[in-house]
Amino acid sequence: MSEKSTLVQNMLIGAAAGAVVSLFHKPTRTALIRDGKAFGLRVQRYFEDPSLFTKDVRETTDKTRDLVQKLTTDVKYVNEKVNQLKATTPAVIESIRETKEKLFTPILDESREEKKGL
Repeated sequence: MSEKSTLVQNMLIGAAAGAVVSLFHKPTRTALIRDGKAFGLRVQRYFEDPSLFTKDVRETTDKTRDLVQKLTTDVKYVNEKVNQLKATTPAVIESIRETKEKLFTPILDESREEKKGL
């Protein structure tokens, strides 16, 4: 059991060290400060007006639901097209094979006969 806690502890130490090292990069530091301030302002607005939080969650949920619905529709469409291709491909291949046989078999036969005659 102590091995697991040591592993988790070392992972957390490594993650913290990685975060500190990434803060040496000025654009990363600037973005972190900017995003942290924006997050703080958002949290402050939610505390001042909890209905705003509910509204934002509802809007996000609606957008997610719409996206999932659109993706579901798109997946169904692609699935239908794949099934159509699966059904029509053997027929098309057979048609191509028959056409090839009708067109090229006489030409090949003539060519073989000419070679025999030489």
